[in-house]
Amino acid sequence: MFCANCGAKLDKNVSFCTQCGAPRPALPAYSAPHPTAPPANVKKSSNTALLVALIVIGALMFLGVIAAIAVPNLLKAKETARLKTTKQDIATISTALAGYVTDNGYAPAQPGGAAGIEEIRSALTPFYVKALPSRDAWGNEFLLFCGEACNGWYGLRDCQADDFLVVSLGKGGASETWTYDPNDASAGLFVHSGFEDFEKDLVMFNGSWIRASSR
Repeated sequence: MFCANCGAKLDKNVSFCTQCGAPRPALPAYSAPHPTAPPANVKKSSNTALLVALIVIGALMFLGVIAAIAVPNLLKAKETARLKTTKQDIATISTALAGYVTDNGYAPAQPGGAAGIEEIRSALTPFYVKALPSRDAWGNEFLLFCGEACNGWYGLRDCQADDFLVVSLGKGGASETWTYDPNDASAGLFVHSGFEDFEKDLVMFNGSWIRASSR
């Protein structure tokens, strides 16, 4: 800083000029800068981003709820369709066997299990059925028993030459521990209440359901 009177350079620690004795001019008062508000467009952009985020989160939650409802229903619909197809095929086989028994007085030779299905196919096709189904809609082989070979299955006893049994072991392909009650043939019928019911056997004995869903 310089003296306003004589122009001499002033030391920063003195209050008067050492040359002419003039007082040192006062320093200007410090004024703190005032904070400035953010531009209006910045605040608007932040609000828009938050709104978009909330919409996206809401949409994802909605889709999650829809999926939780739709996926199980879709799976159940597919299994129900397989169940219906399997029951239709069992009925087709049983109708063919019943026709054979009517004409011959006895069922065709079938010692039991799917291993002998070729023998029974040659006896039934093409006269009694055009094509004999060999597997259920889950891909498991049907079990066919004729005559005395029916004995022991599901508690059946005293089966004769004209008796026949057609079986699907359900979705899992494993036989369940269920016993037929000849005094209550409808005891083996059930209503589907969950996916576990698709694992149950489907059984037709002499053209009548003794183990199956009632719908």
